[in-house]
Amino acid sequence: MNARVHVFNFVAILLIGVAIIAAAGGELIKRDTLADGTIRTQTLTLYKKLPPAPVGPRFCEVVNYQAYAFALPCNFRPPFVDWLDGKRY
Repeated sequence: MNARVHVFNFVAILLIGVAIIAAAGGELIKRDTLADGTIRTQTLTLYKKLPPAPVGPRFCEVVNYQAYAFALPCNFRPPFVDWLDGKRY
């Protein structure tokens, strides 16, 4: 196999992994500290509307690196499970 096939396989595995994690309710988080000391949090997730938070926080950070983080639902229940049950948000 040549390098082109290895790069293609790496990109395919990366994209499939990101898609599976996104479908499971994972999100990417970016935090900015503003001039007055408050923290602005921006989130990137697959879902337009999320279910209400369970008891406790909605997301638990799994990987944290400086201003960036990757999080999963703390109850390990993906949002699409509630939609399959017929709940609307």
